[in-house]
Amino acid sequence: MPLDLSTKCVYIEHGIDEKTGAVNPPIYQSAGFSYPNPEDLEKIFKGQDFGYVYSRISNPTISELERRIAYLESAFGVVAVSSGLSAILALGFVLATQGGNIVVSNSLFGGTRDLFEETFPKFGVDIRWVDISNTTELASQVDDDTSFVFAEIISNPKLVIPDVAKLRSITSNHGIPLVIDATLTGSVGFNAKAHGVDVVIYSSTKLFATNGGAVGGLIVDTGNFDWRKSKHPELLAASQNVHRFAFLERVRRHALNNSGLNTSPMNAYFTILGLETLSLRYERISSNALQVAEFFQSEGVTVAYPGLDQHPQYKLASDLLNGFGPLLTIDLGSKEMAFSFISKLKISQNMSNLGDNRTMVIHPASTIYAKHSPEQLAQAGVTEGLIRLNVGLESLKDLLNEFKEALK
Repeated sequence: MPLDLSTKCVYIEHGIDEKTGAVNPPIYQSAGFSYPNPEDLEKIFKGQDFGYVYSRISNPTISELERRIAYLESAFGVVAVSSGLSAILALGFVLATQGGNIVVSNSLFGGTRDLFEETFPKFGVDIRWVDISNTTELASQVDDDTSFVFAEIISNPKLVIPDVAKLRSITSNHGIPLVIDATLTGSVGFNAKAHGVDVVIYSSTKLFATNGGAVGGLIVDTGNFDWRKSKHPELLAASQNVHRFAFLERVRRHALNNSGLNTSPMNAYFTILGLETLSLRYERISSNALQVAEFFQSEGVTVAYPGLDQHPQYKLASDLLNGFGPLLTIDLGSKEMAFSFISKLKISQNMSNLGDNRTMVIHPASTIYAKHSPEQLAQAGVTEGLIRLNVGLESLKDLLNEFKEALK
């Protein structure tokens, strides 16, 4: 019988140490690994046998994190890297081609937008920005040179929800993968595989790592895309040897072996610990966030949250998501009003992160988007009065009392 996600978060399939009975994996804090015979190391380097040789390439603690994420998502495979942005960069290394293009939602986290706008073009890749809600516009931008389509399942901070089924139809017709950044839902708020997503990107720094203490990223191959039929020459060549593992093998080659985008054993360990309470935390955070959004709505404040029935994509979000996540925004009309509100907060922290246990606020226009053009700000939904709130695990009563006082 299939297990619920909340059970899979806690249940450790094949994860208990056979010798000691330990339920948590050891931290293999070692750069290298020794072998008694040179023949053994030769076989590993030639790919004739499996083993650990250097932690930039692979490490037992990191492998355990990858195994547990794959189990949680019923995925084909996972590669853990140093951050969410590293995961997207690694994706570009493998899927993008010089002279080709990537079709990207114009409603993205500021750091992700910078990566696509400033870094990828240096490698001869054209970035085609689209309104992800307008699938007609998106379809017109996809052509034979498109490598993949990229969007966030809940865009940060505009809170746009893409119609994944329509995106999937477009990418399938062109034989290219659909890539979704699902950072704001973790593995429990959106079933990417069931909805036809091919590759999922996470910043595991957020919901996974529980308390903001471990930076990391995850690249998940859901198993939906048959890389043996890829239009990408390198992936086609790799599939001749490793078959459906071609994408994961190339990610490991480019991201870890060639670029050093690896995470650390310690960060992997902290992320593993966070998995056990992921479902519980996401449920509490989503419940708190919805009630905070309803509070601001009742106070006459302009508020955006996918769980409010006034949200333009509320029905779509309800169909796609299991809980609406931690992120909401309010618009107080001016920078002065926004700064005044933030300055009055005590429980909520003025800081840049998401999916943490604690409630956090930030003024995007003066921080994450401070160097962006007016056009970019408009596409991201960022105004001078906008405040981004990440709602945490605190007492709802305490949060509402604090926000009520801050509005005065």
